Amino acid sequence: MKKYLIVLMILAVALIASACSNSAETSTEPEATAEPSTQLHTVPPSEAEQLEWAPVDCEITLDSSSAVYAESADFLTFALVGNTDEDCELRFTLDEKTAAMLKTQPADTAYYLTVNKKVLKGTVSFSEDFSELTMKGGYSYAEMCALATEIRGL
Repeated sequence: MKKYLIVLMILAVALIASACSNSAETSTEPEATAEPSTQLHTVPPSEAEQLEWAPVDCEITLDSSSAVYAESADFLTFALVGNTDEDCELRFTLDEKTAAMLKTQPADTAYYLTVNKKVLKGTVSFSEDFSELTMKGGYSYAEMCALATEIRGL
């Protein structure tokens, strides 16, 4: 009985080994070349970054040492741009009347923003058509986030 069992075990092992070796054989037919797939990004590239614009809901002004150029009603929306201390900035959209008035001002006018009567320490610049104002620098990313929350009126 032991002899039959041993022979049966040897045959079973041989059968399993031969079955496994057949699937590992390489085929002689050339494989079809796979076409490259389009790589999808989980985070869009920064050039295509969509800004999340929010309404301005605070007391805000655009000032210089000699005049007030824009008040809360003149600021339409704003967005926080960037995600590090080095690249974060606040962007504001201005109404057409304010943009037209700012175009007529001398180029060397130094502007600054105030939010709820606090002077902000960032540098103010404008787009070519003065419809967008950018305030950059002077704050860390965490401070800019807190400032954005205050500007939203939260």
